[in-house]
Amino acid sequence: MTYLEFKNAAFDAAITLGAKAAEGVYIENENFRVGVLSGEIDSYSVSNAYGFGLRVELDGKNGYAYTENFSDPVQLAARAVDNARAIENEDLSPMQGPQEYETVDEPEQPVCDMQPEQRIELARELEKRAAKANDKIARVQTTSLSCGHARIHICNTLGLDAARESRSCFVYTVPIAMQPGSDEQRDGIAYRFGKEVLNLDECAKEAADNAAAMLGASPAPSGTSAVLLKNTAACDFFEAFSGIFSAENAQKGLSPLTGKEGEPIAAPCVQICDDPFECHSPRAFDDEGTPSCRTTLVKDGVFTGFLHNLKTAHKAGAASTANAYRASAASPVSVAPTNFILAPGTDSYSAMLEKLVNGLVITDVTGLHAGLNPISGDFSLLCSGFLVENGKIIRPFDRTTVAGNFLKLLSQVAAVGADTHISPSSNGIFALPSILIQELMIAGE
Repeated sequence: MTYLEFKNAAFDAAITLGAKAAEGVYIENENFRVGVLSGEIDSYSVSNAYGFGLRVELDGKNGYAYTENFSDPVQLAARAVDNARAIENEDLSPMQGPQEYETVDEPEQPVCDMQPEQRIELARELEKRAAKANDKIARVQTTSLSCGHARIHICNTLGLDAARESRSCFVYTVPIAMQPGSDEQRDGIAYRFGKEVLNLDECAKEAADNAAAMLGASPAPSGTSAVLLKNTAACDFFEAFSGIFSAENAQKGLSPLTGKEGEPIAAPCVQICDDPFECHSPRAFDDEGTPSCRTTLVKDGVFTGFLHNLKTAHKAGAASTANAYRASAASPVSVAPTNFILAPGTDSYSAMLEKLVNGLVITDVTGLHAGLNPISGDFSLLCSGFLVENGKIIRPFDRTTVAGNFLKLLSQVAAVGADTHISPSSNGIFALPSILIQELMIAGE
């Protein structure tokens, strides 16, 4: 039985079993990954996975079922209907009807067009260049290159029929720097994705310089300090807190932004949007088939509203912002940002250092899963970076904790840089520049 035959039979069975509507999502992923170490292939994998998720609407409730075996559509429909009957939550979760979509141009992915042998050689060459990019590099711990090709088809009994394909490529390298005459070692990392994967020298130099720059690091002084959150760390930090903008979390009482629509939550220089048409990761529709649209989240520091899927929008009496998300064909529909963007300012990174005057540049934060509370916005995270005096970097620091509250941090943004960094995520990208924050609590030496 072909996928289309299976899908149609599952729909028919679901309606026969009493469902008002049925929706299917087919997702197929082809993945390639190679890791190299000392010029040799250290790991290698090629995989092709696919699956079909069925969602049924029964008495205003949704039931889900999933399969990778296209042989028994009636059983799949029966499982979905049984799951819907077990649901006690009465929040209506509508399905999308037929839609028209804007045409989006897929970004260039030249490495995806290469043969496996060429990709392997690319990873080897990156490792070789990272080892030579700085005279303090002792060895390269790991270098990895991966490519992916994803296909998704969403359709339902209401007439929706939406399909898209996307390709991706990602490479990273981790060189190890060593202090001459000492046992001290520091690792650095840099990555590239999309067409930037071909910029081997740039990636190798960034990773090697990051490792070498941290040699001799020690804890920063404790107290309150002005902080320049470097663009790379800003992407990680804001991604960890991005769930506070989800209407799903807000309606469950799990967001500190609940009830704050129309209120100032950040400094006036803060402008945040979700833009599914951003050129690095564009898409025409979300995972419910709702046509994409650009959504402003914070304008001139004022919180303008949440990200919605069809369910949360119906509950709020609003329109979907096309932010429905499925982690896989087996997953229920949730809410997630697509391309989360903090609008850049006009100052270069060096100009932001001068504005910092005295304080810390945080280049890396760790413990993002354990050290923050997305419900209250509180965080306490290990960080590393550089101590700055009179606008100049003095020395590196590590083993230091930065603590505060995310909403208070937003309100204390003094300036936003022009050095936007693009970080890929599971559903799009995070694009943020460096951010100057007036004051944070620091615990170091």
